[in-house]
Amino acid sequence: MEAGDAAEGVRVPTLVGLLVDDARAIASANDLLLTTGNLDGPSLGSLALPWEWTVIGQTPEPGVLVERCSWVVVDVMNFGGGDAGDREPRLPEPPADALSVHCDLPDTPDLPTDLGRGAPQG
Repeated sequence: MEAGDAAEGVRVPTLVGLLVDDARAIASANDLLLTTGNLDGPSLGSLALPWEWTVIGQTPEPGVLVERCSWVVVDVMNFGGGDAGDREPRLPEPPADALSVHCDLPDTPDLPTDLGRGAPQG
C-alpha cells in the first residue's frame, strides 16, 4: 500500500480470542472479509454452532494497515461443550453417602439420612 492510499486503508482489528460470530461482525464493521483459509476445513459460514468456535490465530496481524475489503485469514478451534454436557439422570446413581465423601457435614438430627433413596419411611 502506498502512502497516498493510507486514507483508503483500514487497520486490522484484534480478532484472536473472539467467538467466530463476534469476529465476523467486527471484520464486517471494519470493511474486511473473514475466511479460514483452510481449503480442507469448513468455511466460516458452514460452521455448526458458530458461537462455539473461537479465533486462535489471524493473518495479517492486528494493527496492520490493509485496503478495504481485504481478506483476514483466521484459524479457529471449537471450544464448545461437545459431548461433555451435563446429562441427567446419572446412571448408576451415586451412593447415598456420596455427599459425605466430599463434604464434612455436622451431625444434625433433623437431616434425612437416606436423601430420598431407598425404602419409603413411615
